[in-house]
Amino acid sequence: METQLISVRQELVNLIAEQRGISTESFTVDDKYGSPKLDLDSLDQVEIIMMIEEKFGIAFDWEVKACAADKTIQELIAHVESKLLKKKTEHY
Repeated sequence: METQLISVRQELVNLIAEQRGISTESFTVDDKYGSPKLDLDSLDQVEIIMMIEEKFGIAFDWEVKACAADKTIQELIAHVESKLLKKKTEHY
């Protein structure tokens, strides 16, 4: 399970970097999703959230979507991991 969680972190970092055309070293998971380092406008933020939802087969809570710009990337990673764990336990 630890490997899967590490891959969630790496996948999200890679997804954001690819979408913005920047290197993964130009930001950290402690940066806010709405950080100037990422230069994401509100449409970019929504598109990336939708890509994450599609990639992992989850749905972000409305509250997280509404204030994603104020969350750190680590908080978004934790939300995805939480959703994946919940999804996994629902299958048992």
